[in-house]
Amino acid sequence: NFFRRIRVRFCGSMEEDNAGDIFKSLSVGQVDDETEAFVKLCDRSFNAKLRVRGNILCVQATSEAVEPLIFILIKHQVLKAEENQPEFPHGFVIQFKNETLSVFLKDKEERERWMVKVATSSHDMAQAELDEIAHRLFAASNAENGVDKKEEKATEGKTGSSSFEDFFLTNLCTIQHKFSITQKAGVPARLITYSETIAESKLSIVLPLEFVKLYKQWTTEMIQQIESFERRCPIQDESSRQELCRLLRENSETLEQTWEFLSTYTGPSFRKSTEKRRVAFAPVPTNLHFQRFGPIGGEERHVITAGVAAALPLRFQAGGLPKLRSSLSLHPAYTDSIFSAKRSELFEIKKMIGALSHKLETEWPNDKGCERLDKLCVDLQAGVKQVYARLRDVETGLAGVERHVDSLMDIGHAPDTLRNQVDNVDAMLVSLQTKIAVIDTLMETPSELSSFSRNTRESMATVLDALLSLCTSLIDAQQLGRLRSLARSADAATYVHIVLRADFVFSQASTIAATAVMSRLQRGWPMNGDKPADLLLLVWSWISLYGDERGMIEDATEAWRALSSRLLIRLIRSPSSVSRTVTPLVAGSRHCVIVSLPLPQDFFDALPAALRDPTHYIRVCTSFWTLGVNHEATIGYQFGGVAAETAINQTALTDLQNYAVSRSPQSAAAQEALAELQVVVRNEPSRKNMLLYEWAMAAGTELEGELIVSCKSGKDRTAMGVTLEQGRLMRQASGLNATQAAEVVDALRKNGARREVCRKNIDKAAYSFSAFQVGAKHRKSRDRNIAIEGTMNYRCISFPSLSDHLQEHTLMVFRRDRLLYFQLF
Repeated sequence: NFFRRIRVRFCGSMEEDNAGDIFKSLSVGQVDDETEAFVKLCDRSFNAKLRVRGNILCVQATSEAVEPLIFILIKHQVLKAEENQPEFPHGFVIQFKNETLSVFLKDKEERERWMVKVATSSHDMAQAELDEIAHRLFAASNAENGVDKKEEKATEGKTGSSSFEDFFLTNLCTIQHKFSITQKAGVPARLITYSETIAESKLSIVLPLEFVKLYKQWTTEMIQQIESFERRCPIQDESSRQELCRLLRENSETLEQTWEFLSTYTGPSFRKSTEKRRVAFAPVPTNLHFQRFGPIGGEERHVITAGVAAALPLRFQAGGLPKLRSSLSLHPAYTDSIFSAKRSELFEIKKMIGALSHKLETEWPNDKGCERLDKLCVDLQAGVKQVYARLRDVETGLAGVERHVDSLMDIGHAPDTLRNQVDNVDAMLVSLQTKIAVIDTLMETPSELSSFSRNTRESMATVLDALLSLCTSLIDAQQLGRLRSLARSADAATYVHIVLRADFVFSQASTIAATAVMSRLQRGWPMNGDKPADLLLLVWSWISLYGDERGMIEDATEAWRALSSRLLIRLIRSPSSVSRTVTPLVAGSRHCVIVSLPLPQDFFDALPAALRDPTHYIRVCTSFWTLGVNHEATIGYQFGGVAAETAINQTALTDLQNYAVSRSPQSAAAQEALAELQVVVRNEPSRKNMLLYEWAMAAGTELEGELIVSCKSGKDRTAMGVTLEQGRLMRQASGLNATQAAEVVDALRKNGARREVCRKNIDKAAYSFSAFQVGAKHRKSRDRNIAIEGTMNYRCISFPSLSDHLQEHTLMVFRRDRLLYFQLF
């Protein structure tokens, strides 16, 4: 007959034919889908009614007397039928191992729906449905629709944080997953409802736009400084001055075009990975997203993801920022940030001299008010000494300053050589000190004090004039020293390129940091007693140190290091009570940038008083880690070694430990994570050691820091890293074992929110890994059944390193370089 017999074993020995019971159940009970069709099996064809439930398909003839057919849908294929029937023109074929069932339907849409239904019916799907029913019946009797009431209450309690998220985030996408966790000893499967939310940062475009405005202002001021130096510039340095002005104008034009593009930009609120080579997007971080995840009703984690903070549009033929600086024979005092800091200090000293001169003119007593003279002299003398000490500090930090002042003296733009000016001031200070001491002894004889007071005032004015002349000489000498350091055209071009590149990467890192600050604020700011703590940014990069990616790491290393020393963030109350979006402000100089973040009025008023203080600035402490996991990392280890990656991670550990000291006392969990991380770094700080990532993330979480995960474009390798962190959370919060957590990670990679990021970037919910790249990645950072661009559901090659199975891919990777092939084998 045509029955497929299904036998169920009872008590380990007895078997019973239950096909009839299954047919009755499908005929009377509820089914997933039902339709009428024309079917063909072997040499028989007839009209029939089809029913499907789980992975069981029942075919009951209606046109003739044929025994009902029951099919188990397992290891089958579904194809469109090549032939059609007159009354049923739309058919499809179900191919089993030994036979084929042809089904013909009247409606095309119904055929497509049934093809999808039959193709996706399997034992695993049926088992999952049964597990969910068992969970509702045995383990969650108080649940409604599969979600506990306590979980619903926990979700409802987040309205405040959601409103603040809407203030700095946009295009929120929330995905819920239900994982059925198999239990032992006959316990029903446990259902875990897991939620992840991903969103774009509203700061992605608006904050870089403010930075570009500031960069335009800096460049314009720099051009004006160099142009105004024309009359004081020696003739032999005039060509250097003109060349530097020309190159800076090119930078100004680039910034102007960038500002015009960003100010009129109406696309997505983030920079796509397909736009990472576009110069107009250079100050914007790639793929900046905020992600929140965790089991509903349990602990949540927050991660900021983005592309590497590097100037990709400017390319890396000469390397990143550190390598470019090393190729430039420029003293550190003439680099952009240090030059700006010293110049700002010199102008501040000039203001101090002006204030002392004004005080001398307005407060010096006349002949009848000499009783106040002694106190005024002491105050003025202290101010003069402070000014002179600061001038000497600046002088010692300027390379070749004596030679440059001498050159200015030769053309009549300095009163004397630097050494003579210093010696003259020293002598004047000694004389002034003597006169002030005499004034103290003459306070009781007003007749003699009056004439001596005028003499002391003249000496004080002469000292201030000498200090002003010395300060002006140092300002001009600093400008001349930079021109002479950039006398070669190649050096000037490199210097201007470094300035532009450093500005772009600093804008990217600052935008990511500002988003991290907003993310931290909604969960409560970490405190050191009554004072707000500095914010820890634990930045993890999945980038190798080979080829262009080495230059990216160099850019990112300097960007995050500069963030700790140059960036200050201030929280201000939004002037509007109906503001719905964050509108940041940026000000400052090259050595100190201040970003002001306006907050909603009700949210700002609820902050601790220390954070609302207008004089309080938030500082960020960065710990930048990197670990290459792709095939380029393996090649880099073979030819470039691991010294650079090791140095970066060791420095990151030191930065993390220094921050932990400032946050003492620490929790036991933080101390354990730091101790384990220190052991891992000591044993192997490179070579795809995934324990580095696990313990670094754990330490950053326990120290209440913000986690930032990045790769070249913030999409593919970043997704692998974020899902690993999600697996770690599931192990901690839900008690999963390693095998179960790995399966959860695989499911999140295939069906989670990170696929949405891929869709936004390349219009396909697929990762852009080639088969070779997937095989070369570390086993923890790849999906065992990953969806790859161009090859869906590809079964990955499983081998621990590149060299094990490189031969079969040699032509694909090394076709352009036979020498490299012979070095490897």
